[in-house]
Parts: sequence; C-alpha cells; structure tokens
Amino acid sequence: MFEPDTDYAQLDYEEKATVGFYFRAVVERFASQHALYEAGILTSDAWGELSQFCAGFVSAPAFTDLWKAEQEQPIYPKSFLDHMRSTSATRHVTGVIRHE
Repeated sequence: MFEPDTDYAQLDYEEKATVGFYFRAVVERFASQHALYEAGILTSDAWGELSQFCAGFVSAPAFTDLWKAEQEQPIYPKSFLDHMRSTSATRHVTGVIRHE
C-alpha cells in the first residue's frame, strides 16, 4: 500500500511506475484546470482552492522528486508552473492509494 508520506526512493520499480503514472495524470488535470481559469471559465475562488490542494499534492514526500522532474517537461505551461511555485501548500494530501 502506498501513502503520500512514503519516501519515493524506497519504492520498488513497479511501485515507482504506478506512482509516476498517477502523479502525472493528477498534475495534468490541474494544469488543464489552470487553463480553464486563465480562459475565465473557472472562477478565481475555485482555482485558488484547487491550486492550494495541488501545491499540497506535489509537496507530499513521495512526490517531491517527481515534481522536480515534471517541471522540466515541456507539457506544462510556464504560467501553470509559475503559479504552482508561488502557491502555499495549505491543502495537504491525505489518504491512501491502493495498488496491486
């Protein structure tokens, strides 16, 4: 079982792959929601809540190394990355992700 406070370096290859796929899917969704915010479709209040959760998500111990690597990928708009870098992680990730 994987928990957000797990040390990514201690995961085996299969667990790292599973966590990596999950992480990228979630961050891509947040990037899509940021685009909706920039287009005026998502309110600033809604985006503020989402971005605080996203900042908490990417700062979870299991994801910090992944987040550093993901920021180098060309798939994320600079405006999204800049916003995430300046957002406080007030919504920390909790719970358990089951994998088999």
